[in-house]
Amino acid sequence: MTSFNFCFDGIEKGSIVAVSTIGVKKEKSHFLLGYNEMLSRIKPSKIICYGKPFGEMKGDIIEVDYAKTNNLKKSNKNLYVKTVYGYVDGGYYLSEKGGGSASGQSSGNPSSSNSLPVKSKPNSKSVRYSNGEKIQERYYDENGEAKMDVDYTNHGNPKRHPKVPHRHRWVNGRRMKTDE
Repeated sequence: MTSFNFCFDGIEKGSIVAVSTIGVKKEKSHFLLGYNEMLSRIKPSKIICYGKPFGEMKGDIIEVDYAKTNNLKKSNKNLYVKTVYGYVDGGYYLSEKGGGSASGQSSGNPSSSNSLPVKSKPNSKSVRYSNGEKIQERYYDENGEAKMDVDYTNHGNPKRHPKVPHRHRWVNGRRMKTDE
């Protein structure tokens, strides 16, 4: 495609990029051509995907759930306002506002980039991917506190975690041993 000659200009190699799969199912093959070219040219460190990623998509993908984030509200003037609840911290997950810096780097957020936040939007879910594979989901209670993790790996310890996926409850801010 001729637009590939210029459409990636100005995007730094290794940067975090965002894509959307909303409304492209009928043109999936065209989307994947551009997506794969982007992977080849930019080699992004993380990919924020608004909507469900296609199975063919590779890379370290952060899924943003369309149904949960599409909270458009009509005003009296027939205008739509979209409320933004968070930012991407360390490129792994959507987390609550605060704890970031203008440069986009983490500045003092207590959760590491290899884990999901302990606090989030009430009654929400965070998902963590590694190399395009879902490896963990974290569910939050009505106060936005972590209440349960579902891990999709055995953490390299099949004796301790013979069942995949498996769950961990959170009690008083601490992750418990495997539930099941």
